[in-house]
Amino acid sequence: MVASFLSAGPEAYHRESDLKNRFTLPTFIWLIPLVLIVFAGLTWVNYQYAGREGAVEDFIPGWVGTRLFFTEGIDPYSPEASAEIQKLASSASLPSESTTPGFTYPLYAILIFAPFAFVGTFELAAALWLSVLEISLVLICLAGVSLSRWQIKPWLLFGLIAFSIGWYPSFHALLDGNPAILCSLLLVGALWAMHQEQDALAAILLVLASIMPSMVIVLVLFIILWAISTKRSTLVWGIPGILVLLVAATSLLIPQWVIEYVRIILQQVGQIEVGTPRALFMYWIPGIGKQLGWLLTFFSGFMLIWEWRQAAGMNFRWFLWAAYFSLAFSGLIGIPTSVENQAALIPAVILVLAVWDERWGTLGHWLIASSLILLSVGLWWLGLVVESQGISPDLSPLLFFAVPVFTIIGLYWVRWWAIRASRLPLQEITERLG
Repeated sequence: MVASFLSAGPEAYHRESDLKNRFTLPTFIWLIPLVLIVFAGLTWVNYQYAGREGAVEDFIPGWVGTRLFFTEGIDPYSPEASAEIQKLASSASLPSESTTPGFTYPLYAILIFAPFAFVGTFELAAALWLSVLEISLVLICLAGVSLSRWQIKPWLLFGLIAFSIGWYPSFHALLDGNPAILCSLLLVGALWAMHQEQDALAAILLVLASIMPSMVIVLVLFIILWAISTKRSTLVWGIPGILVLLVAATSLLIPQWVIEYVRIILQQVGQIEVGTPRALFMYWIPGIGKQLGWLLTFFSGFMLIWEWRQAAGMNFRWFLWAAYFSLAFSGLIGIPTSVENQAALIPAVILVLAVWDERWGTLGHWLIASSLILLSVGLWWLGLVVESQGISPDLSPLLFFAVPVFTIIGLYWVRWWAIRASRLPLQEITERLG
């Protein structure tokens, strides 16, 4: 049979290749219109929501600032741009006591908002933005499963996707159109690229995610230190190099933007009322709140330095665990954050669930089910109670600390298995021989 195939020459090979293409090509062709139909359906549903009062308010500053810059040449940081942002926020019927901030992103954030800035109406642009955020949550979940190397059952995968979209931090971010979801996708995309040894791509994604510096600064610092210890020079020089390049390129458009951006950041630091453990403690325990905030900051810094030192020079599995650990502590170390930023912890939660499923059998299944219920139904119940009391979610101790604390405890629970090879060398050798 082999001789007859070889004697047939290249014609047999081409016939076999054509036969394969005949079956695979139609599947690929039908996938494109299916994706477009799903995206159009999502956008139509989102369009109905985008026209409601107070919807997608976190999208307003980025969209207005970028649109004014491209269409009228107005500095996004200028008082004129801030006035236009407030005007649109008022027309969107946001609560009268709320004040929508101006354009508070680094100027290169216009690369993110540019595709939506040329859409004619805010409602349509917001609908498209929401569709991108929803797809981003699906991709975050899939990337988390891939990085954890979880041999997951299809029904559980669909459940995880539904959880990733519907749990309180993600859904709350969706309602507001918060860019934290897109930044979370860029972060997990960078981790996936590093796993594939595509360090240049990882550096680009990390720099783009830095449009929200408070979300990425702790993780990026760890990545650079780990890259130095493992001699991955593309990351060491690529991250600051690409950042400098973007800053220089956008400075050609608005030379003074860095000064304006730093001024805005300093103003925000002096006016922060929510979004940090210190603010939360001072709200509930004003007498010693500031001291407790600093104590948590020192403890978080110590834990990060300890784990970073342990992970230095180690393999990617150890690095990934420490990266998730860094993301979990990013909201506790004292840097301004929000409940919506916890969407970035979806892959970390998935890693914990994956190890439970792999190592604990029936007990692991019960742990997975109870954890998903706790993190979905439990957080939503807390969120509704807090909102009914008129308290910001970032000032609720349970909402603010629940996900990071759960993630940290879970990561320590699975640490031994997560940072080592999934199978013992003897087991791998036995399977290969037999």
